[in-house]
Amino acid sequence: ALAVFNLMGIDPAIEKAARILKWIKRKKRREFSRKQLFDSLRRTVKRSDALDEPLSVLVERNYIRLKMETEKKPGRKSEIYEVNPSYEAAS
Repeated sequence: ALAVFNLMGIDPAIEKAARILKWIKRKKRREFSRKQLFDSLRRTVKRSDALDEPLSVLVERNYIRLKMETEKKPGRKSEIYEVNPSYEAAS
């Protein structure tokens, strides 16, 4: 479904989710922090909160899951995501 929506260019969240999957595959990530992802996509994603929807799409479709969430400072979350082993194996 992500591939079809990505080709059609319908939803920006789906397009960003596909970009995140490409990043996971290219970097061979088993887990990653939101900050690592944001730093890598900084040229195309201007604000960290722009990752909320694409990450939710990937969680809903079981590509990734939230492993840990802590709050470093008020308003600053540090989220760690785990990649679904079946997606890793297919990569």
